[in-house]
Amino acid sequence: RSLREVPLLAREAFKEPAAEPAPGSTALDAVLGRIKAGEGRGPRLHPDPALWTEFEEGRADLAMKLLLEAHLGACPACRAAHPGHASAAPVTGDGDGPPLPGGILAQLPDPGTWTWYRHLLKGSRSAKLWEDAATGAGLWLTFVPTGRRFPAHSHMGQETAVMLQGWVQDGLDIAGPGDFVENGTGSHHAPEATGPDGCWILARLGPGGSRFSGWRRIFG
Repeated sequence: RSLREVPLLAREAFKEPAAEPAPGSTALDAVLGRIKAGEGRGPRLHPDPALWTEFEEGRADLAMKLLLEAHLGACPACRAAHPGHASAAPVTGDGDGPPLPGGILAQLPDPGTWTWYRHLLKGSRSAKLWEDAATGAGLWLTFVPTGRRFPAHSHMGQETAVMLQGWVQDGLDIAGPGDFVENGTGSHHAPEATGPDGCWILARLGPGGSRFSGWRRIFG
């Protein structure tokens, strides 16, 4: 064979085998395909029964009460199971404005008083809407742009959240509009927004809040 064929022969001889799919990626792709096909409409993740008991007995703080009302507004099944409670129907965000239902906004301080914290280059931002002076628990509103991850962080206290708009992927877990998500004390994650318009999350951070990892621990 001519010398011109040597590079081609070398590439064939040392061709790398096709990469194996990451563990769980096949199952994840299947779930995403079902979601895009329209299956599983409506929230899949629901509050624990103990939270409903606190809500119905009037023992839930304002942050938890608003999360449950937001979930009720998006979940016909939970409205049927817990009739007679206020619910906040989902709304669509106006441009960069947060998609907070009027019934929830009416129970919070004026949005003009909220202080937004931008998480530097990633485009994510958060605002603390309310804080319990007695326990230190807080209610936060967060936006994460499409394809971006919220900075990696650990939870010093329980995090409870409702997806207001968009989708988020956290490891192999996927949450969408109305889903009620819980992350326990000590959990660590960096969720990624996968919806076309980013995602809005309303979250209650228990006493201790959260702590960023790496250099954000100093500047975040």
